[in-house]
Amino acid sequence: MKTDFVIKKNPLGNDVYLCAYLGKETVVEVPEGVTFIRSYAFADEDNPNNIITKIILPDTVNQVDTAAFAYCKALKDIQWPHNKDFRTWGVHLFQGCESLEEISLPDSIQTIINFQVPPTLKTLEIHNDITAISQC
Repeated sequence: MKTDFVIKKNPLGNDVYLCAYLGKETVVEVPEGVTFIRSYAFADEDNPNNIITKIILPDTVNQVDTAAFAYCKALKDIQWPHNKDFRTWGVHLFQGCESLEEISLPDSIQTIINFQVPPTLKTLEIHNDITAISQC
């Protein structure tokens, strides 16, 4: 796998965690095989990312943890996995994302907990099968 990523495999299961992205690309393509995106994998409040504009998740991803994309200040687009097991978004997923104007909910998502609306968000596309959205 690419060296720009810190990736760890769960020794007790099949999960492959993306722990951190260390690269300098504006478009980040997460490697195939990653199943879980950890909290603050791309940036955090003390170390915001000002260059990532797009993140592409492979179809192997089935979970995105709390604040996984937080503080990606230039983020404008996320390509979601086409994975029926990708059902829930983590809390505060887009905290500190200052450029995100549109989010299109993947068809597999059923629940969004504590959705923090980015201040720049203009459009949120929601499909008919969503069961719950809570906003903080």
